[in-house]
Amino acid sequence: MPTRVLVVDDDALSYERIRKGLGAGIRHGKLRSGLVIAEVALSIVLLTSAGLMMGSFFALTHVDMGFNAAQMLYANVVPTADDSYDTAAKKTLFIE
Repeated sequence: MPTRVLVVDDDALSYERIRKGLGAGIRHGKLRSGLVIAEVALSIVLLTSAGLMMGSFFALTHVDMGFNAAQMLYANVVPTADDSYDTAAKKTLFIE
């Protein structure tokens, strides 16, 4: 019966251990799992905050403003370009 010899390359073995996470140790595993937990918790907080903000925005779009905005006229009043309204008092009188 022929004898079989198993040759193990140390580099290949260490590569496999690193790829599987066995070489990282307990300390790095705890750090990694802690970061994953923090990431999931942060994503839950952000999703909840985004949902609450969308609800607030929807509520603000349906608030009664106390007047009918469909019959409102808006105009931007600007004094003329010449220097006839050069002081603040003259500009106030123009707007009033």
